[in-house]
Amino acid sequence: MEVDAWLEGPPRPTSVTRLVTFNVRNGRAPALRHTWWGRREAVLASLVRLAPDLAGLQEPYAFQADWLCRRLPAYGRYGVGRTDGARRGEQALVLYRLDRYRLLHAETRWYGDEPATPGQRLPGARFPRTAAILHLEDTTDGSTLGFVNTHLHAHERANRLRATTQLAAWVAGSAVPTALVGDLNDEPAGPALRVLVEEGGLRHAVPGAAGGSNHDFTGTRHGRRLDHILVPPSWTVAAAGVDHRRVADRLASDHWPVVADVFTSP
Repeated sequence: MEVDAWLEGPPRPTSVTRLVTFNVRNGRAPALRHTWWGRREAVLASLVRLAPDLAGLQEPYAFQADWLCRRLPAYGRYGVGRTDGARRGEQALVLYRLDRYRLLHAETRWYGDEPATPGQRLPGARFPRTAAILHLEDTTDGSTLGFVNTHLHAHERANRLRATTQLAAWVAGSAVPTALVGDLNDEPAGPALRVLVEEGGLRHAVPGAAGGSNHDFTGTRHGRRLDHILVPPSWTVAAAGVDHRRVADRLASDHWPVVADVFTSP
């Protein structure tokens, strides 16, 4: 089934969990024709249209997260600034449906020798990079799952691989089955993804042929696939793809959202 037809089809069963990852582009980045204030309604409309159960957003600053979350009252939120662990800097923001999930635990870890230290960065990294790690109870069946949202290093390949090794260990060491989403700045067959599959025990939810996710405000469907959803082998993927739909002919971000419908129970 084509992604457009699947996403615009009948409502999904309540037994399905919809996972979304979306790099919403930070609101302080230079953008002559694509300012946050000119596209924020399109970002909101994309999220409302996708109606995720769990979503990981990359790059929002606090003012972006606040604006979105005020308009998404059905969702709980978790995210801290990567610079100080409070408000400063970009966030790895997680949204979760309040009518479905009870938050059991949430923390942010920084890539580096002291993951609990806010603002830490790997050697030579331009910015701190974080992973938001949540444990949630699914109140529909009482099961517990983990959800991780991250944004890996864009230019420092060595640091991206070091961060991925840490991330894989965190996921593999989780006491609950855990999904990982984010802008991983590597393509499906790239070395960072291989580490997450081989060492993290995860698998790709989205087919490699689903198209690109990064388009740099061109609207192309054939850019690099940098945004990923990975799930435990025990989860069943019902449908997954890259959402290449515009909102009222507007580009919401320089990335397309990536979405997967999964069954989390064996």
